[in-house]
Amino acid sequence: MCDGCDTFPLGCGSPECLTGEENLAKKFMSYKGDRLTNPESVKGFEKLTNDQQQLFESFLSNFYKRWEYPERHIPVNVAATWDKSSGKYLRVDFKDGQWFHVKGPNTWY
Repeated sequence: MCDGCDTFPLGCGSPECLTGEENLAKKFMSYKGDRLTNPESVKGFEKLTNDQQQLFESFLSNFYKRWEYPERHIPVNVAATWDKSSGKYLRVDFKDGQWFHVKGPNTWY
């Protein structure tokens, strides 16, 4: 349903209703209303499989919710990788030089 009306999806005539961008944009907003980096705009996203893309989207949504100021944590690169000690994981690099192993939507270190 569109956030601007009670009909689905074309009732209010909003261009956002036609594209779905309004709902995606609202999903990746800070508590202050700042737009956060969405998964599709992170370098490497397009190289992930569909399952890995869904994992990254879920991780990023959960990750943003854990911070008081999520706009300070900007992902810049994501890649599927593997190593002997960790197995398969997504490596997510952030603008500040920090990076995480992402093993699940709620599991990262």
